[in-house]
Amino acid sequence: MITSTLAIAVLCSATVLAQSPAPNLKASMIVLGVSDVSRSLKFYRDTLALSPAPAPGDLPMFRSGDLIIVLNGALSPGSGGFELVFPVESVSAVKKLLTDRGCTFTGDSREVAPNMWAATFSDPDGHHLTLFGAR
Repeated sequence: MITSTLAIAVLCSATVLAQSPAPNLKASMIVLGVSDVSRSLKFYRDTLALSPAPAPGDLPMFRSGDLIIVLNGALSPGSGGFELVFPVESVSAVKKLLTDRGCTFTGDSREVAPNMWAATFSDPDGHHLTLFGAR
């Protein structure tokens, strides 16, 4: 009886969801837990050369295209799998630039789809950052 009641509830929920308009969700901000705000601020500002974004509070924010990256020392870094992907015109050119700025990449650039390449490195707290685009 419980199983059939649960099945009916699931079917009713699925019917309601199917009839409801899908939300138009677009990510605009990501908050990264960091262990040292000053060190991470320097990395995102100086090493990656991201532009600061206006911050309504005291958390540093950076603009990366349409995405705002927020650095938060109150959140625990490394608490789950995470990868931030930066689309670039040339993975090899940007990889060289970032290597010259002190970034260490995890292995060689790799082809992840026909004519699309990726190269991964980490920020000071171990968040995976990946360049993605043409070779």
